[in-house]
Amino acid sequence: MLYSLAEVLGRDWAGKKTENFPTKQLWEKLTKYASCLPLVFFQEPQYFSGAAASVLGNFFDVFAKKHKKLADRALKDSKEMNRLDDSYTAKPAVFSLYEEARRDFAEALLPLLSSNKKQIVNALLGVMEVYHKRAQEHFSKLRGAFENTGT
Repeated sequence: MLYSLAEVLGRDWAGKKTENFPTKQLWEKLTKYASCLPLVFFQEPQYFSGAAASVLGNFFDVFAKKHKKLADRALKDSKEMNRLDDSYTAKPAVFSLYEEARRDFAEALLPLLSSNKKQIVNALLGVMEVYHKRAQEHFSKLRGAFENTGT
């Protein structure tokens, strides 16, 4: 999630404020890395204010119902990938389902982002801060362990 957030917020995210993220640019990145927002929302819901959580929850619920065929296909594909491992190859029909969902996501996200930008950006920045700190702590421990081996 850290790397997805870095792609969306930029490598210079630290110290930025909501107004430093132009809506159109943020929207372009959130639609390019389409799984980032749902991943953050469902894994770290505590970072979203009540109003933003409600709006995003409704957005994802409507989106999932509208794209039930894709969700069903994704579950089927997931089982097939687990069974076949590296020999799994997605069928062309699956790509059209994903592209249709991606276009719909992009189209529906812009007005939602425009009206809830501050809450969404604050949540993304909050999650980024926590994940960045965890990564720093992890690498510090690795460095310490490496230095203690004497190599």
